[in-house]
Amino acid sequence: MWIFTLMLVAVSAGCTAIAVTSTLLTATAGRVRDFRVLRLSGATPRRVLLALTAETCCAITLGAALGLAAAAPALLGPGQRQLHWQAQLLAKAVDCADSRAW
Repeated sequence: MWIFTLMLVAVSAGCTAIAVTSTLLTATAGRVRDFRVLRLSGATPRRVLLALTAETCCAITLGAALGLAAAAPALLGPGQRQLHWQAQLLAKAVDCADSRAW
């Protein structure tokens, strides 16, 4: 069971990394003119790289916060007591169905 969970997390992390990389590369490629204008207006290469890094950090932070907010209900779950109650109800339903089958 744990191996499946680890594999699922690894695949999800890999897909997320590919999606983030693709998004950032597309955004950067679309702003080449903006970076040229910054350079022509007197910005140093370091300043342009700093602006790009700040933009990337903001995008990643916002995406992580929104992703966490969307996943929080599933990660936190309904609580252990409710899960225990649901498991007992399911077990009773299975027992009832088994007894009716005979």
